[in-house]
Amino acid sequence: MRKASVLVAAAVAAVGVLVPVTAASATTTAAPNCSVSVDYPHGSHTVPGATNVHGVLKCDQQVTGMTIRVKLWLRTGYQQYQLVGDSGDVSNSGKNQIKSNAAWGECHNGWVMHGEAYGSATQVPWLPVNVHTNGPDVNVVGC
Repeated sequence: MRKASVLVAAAVAAVGVLVPVTAASATTTAAPNCSVSVDYPHGSHTVPGATNVHGVLKCDQQVTGMTIRVKLWLRTGYQQYQLVGDSGDVSNSGKNQIKSNAAWGECHNGWVMHGEAYGSATQVPWLPVNVHTNGPDVNVVGC
């Protein structure tokens, strides 16, 4: 019985040594500082007749995971908005920046719209950093 417990203890110690640690988590001494930004809605430069808004999530260090979601809102009345574009969740890992855009298949100069962006960054062993921003209402140009 003593021989079996020694073998189990040796196996547990060996497994503990083999547990992988990512390079990012091994060298990080502080939680990441992250911010999210969104530009002005504008006529698309790549898809004629569409409206785009871009969002960027940036952190001061590489993180184990990042996710961004960008939304495009059309003002339909006083403090009333309709969601017309949504990027869905876009993710990557091992980076310090991620970009995405929300698009709408229509573009009308002078229509009032704004962008919104949500971002989340995860860095082991820290808690996730969640950030959000709304851009100002602007008159769309470039259609």
